[in-house]
Amino acid sequence: MGLQALSIRCKLPQLSFLLSAFKYLLLSLSETWLSGSDSDTFLIGGHPHPVLVSTFSATLLESCIVDLHITYSSSLPYRKLRVITVYRSPSSPPESFTSFLEFISPLMSQQFPCILVGDFNYPNIDWPSLSSPTNEDIIDFACDHHLMQLVTFPTRLLRCLDLVFCNSAVVCNLSPSVPLSDHLSLIFDLCIPPPPSRLHSPSRMYRHANWNSINDHIFNHDWTVALNALDTNSAYEYFVRFVNNLLDAFVPLSKPTHHSRYPRTLKILYGKCATLVRLAPNSVQCITMTSRFNKALLNYHCFVETQIVSSRNPKAFYTLCNDRIKSPKTTPSGLIDSKGTVLLTNDEKCLAFSSFFSSAFAVPQQSPLPLPSPSLIFDLSVISHADILCALRTLSPKINVSPDQIPSIVLAKCKFSIVSPLAIIFNKSLLTSQLLEPLLYGIHCPPPQYHLEVTPSAYSYRPNHPPSSLIPKLNHGSIFDLYPPPPHSPTLAAARTESTTSTDIRLWSTLSHLYVHYSDGINNE
Repeated sequence: MGLQALSIRCKLPQLSFLLSAFKYLLLSLSETWLSGSDSDTFLIGGHPHPVLVSTFSATLLESCIVDLHITYSSSLPYRKLRVITVYRSPSSPPESFTSFLEFISPLMSQQFPCILVGDFNYPNIDWPSLSSPTNEDIIDFACDHHLMQLVTFPTRLLRCLDLVFCNSAVVCNLSPSVPLSDHLSLIFDLCIPPPPSRLHSPSRMYRHANWNSINDHIFNHDWTVALNALDTNSAYEYFVRFVNNLLDAFVPLSKPTHHSRYPRTLKILYGKCATLVRLAPNSVQCITMTSRFNKALLNYHCFVETQIVSSRNPKAFYTLCNDRIKSPKTTPSGLIDSKGTVLLTNDEKCLAFSSFFSSAFAVPQQSPLPLPSPSLIFDLSVISHADILCALRTLSPKINVSPDQIPSIVLAKCKFSIVSPLAIIFNKSLLTSQLLEPLLYGIHCPPPQYHLEVTPSAYSYRPNHPPSSLIPKLNHGSIFDLYPPPPHSPTLAAARTESTTSTDIRLWSTLSHLYVHYSDGINNE
């Protein structure tokens, strides 16, 4: 599809609608009024293998050359398409266009299709007869490279200004479409196999999970009988399988959505505009219907943003801001500041957000987490339920990771129900001197020796010679990780902080502060 934008900054809702409601393989924009400091969001779209070849800029003339590699099909005699988008201003000097033709001449090839599309602003050329009152270089260029000009209808008033050239029969079904500016848009098909559809990988939708049923099944399961005859690692594997089976049963999976997020009324208005453009593109009815559609589309975008802000939903607000800040997959990035200016570059957006949040930022008041009460029984090696709950509270439930084959959200939503099996597994490991093997990394750890040491504040747990290969697990913040011993000097503490996360440090200060290595206890004695 070829579009004459006349400043894409003002056409973000229309472009978003086209990208969301239709599946275009190629979307070519001319006269965008973007500069080199703007985002490249609009440059390359959703084709599987697009490659930017080159760009050209001269006095009032710009061009962008992109190759679309067709690696997914072996039935074609060629493996790529070359698309050249051109905008030539009516006041551009002839030498600028001559330089442009000299620039792209080596890029034109008969080995693969080459398509030139854009606003050329040559109103006096008769393309069926290839004649013009003035000797235009574009005619000689088209003849030398065997290019066919395919637009046969006026694109602005009664003049044919927007053109499509091709050196093969790959372009077909060319017709006018709803305009973005005072020029008609051009829509056409490419006679190539469509790219393969992206396979949908279903994911668990935890926001629709039945957490009551999951907790009930975990509570009602007899963990003492189930884990009694198993060793430490087998017991944990049993626990992981049990929890994941419950997630499969009570957490629905996401499904691909084929419908557009826009309401049906907007689609009907757009369909009426497209029909009028094909029948009478310059009629008053067509202009009125197009204006009506653009107004309804803008009102819908304003309504959606107002609803998100009014709902005070932090996730929805973050999604809205995230779509505007980074380059999204389906919609162009744009942000309107308080003065009504459209911000497209990342620097402009960062400054706008910085000025907004600096006045509203407040440091949250956080109280320190309570430490588990030390046990006064010297010879009883037990991790209590309170110790495990204290460690679970230090985890961040919104981190979408599964460091121990259990999603973090389960540790938050089911912490009171999973505390019993976790206590059995931990204490089984301590009583049998058997460590939990890192299931994700396949690292074998030798069983350590333990000695319980009573201290006024907390206890400490130190495995015998912890292998350095366990350190990469620290980035996950796992409650089952075996951490290296805490440093005894500020220098070592600073070095350890650089290789660990705050979650690891908090976990170390709670659940893992229970035991000390046996040799350390002998030396202290």
